[in-house]
Amino acid sequence: RPEVARASWTSWAAYARTHGYGFLPLDASGTGLVAEGVAIVGQLSPLRSAHHLKLWLLHDLLESGASAYQTIVWVDDDVVATSMATPHPALALAEDTLAVDALPTFVAREPFNTGVVVATRGGDRASSLLRRAWLAPFATERYSCLLRDCGWWDNTALGLAVDADAAGFVLLPYGSLQAFWSPLTFCGTEWTHCEWVQSLALAWAPGDFAAHAGGGSPRDRAA
Repeated sequence: RPEVARASWTSWAAYARTHGYGFLPLDASGTGLVAEGVAIVGQLSPLRSAHHLKLWLLHDLLESGASAYQTIVWVDDDVVATSMATPHPALALAEDTLAVDALPTFVAREPFNTGVVVATRGGDRASSLLRRAWLAPFATERYSCLLRDCGWWDNTALGLAVDADAAGFVLLPYGSLQAFWSPLTFCGTEWTHCEWVQSLALAWAPGDFAAHAGGGSPRDRAA
């Protein structure tokens, strides 16, 4: 999805400059993790989907890296900043929390989406949630397929961690961190109950904080 990623990175770089936030684009499309041209992880495990990378990275940043930042926000490369003047909603979160946007359960297996994940410093609750999510595929044989090809990868794994212990977990109202670009695009393909999605007006609209361009064709999403 290079066209979508370019639009995403450009928008968040501009947003970060506007508000004085740090911005670090990461490229995990090859065999390593590259940040601004510098490899910060020599080799990614071939047993892990790239979707899981955010869980490890956020945990690592909370535990040892990015000490200059109180709040760390992961943004998938198909999420585009669309409200440049709005301060990031993550700044209002309490210390030691892990936050995601809510999502109706008829749309997904879990009632939230991890396209944008916020972690704040101040204790061990957020890093503990991320650690349990990272290890979830190994908890039982039932979830071993999360390593590659079942569920919504990181979404399902985080759901398992929250089910075990929700301390520090914050579920924000849908649209706080992202809104899906056009739910109707998914009708007949990835999503079910599209008439309900339409009636709930889940689609991104001008003025929303960010647009998550998931699903559909790469050409449509890039546009």
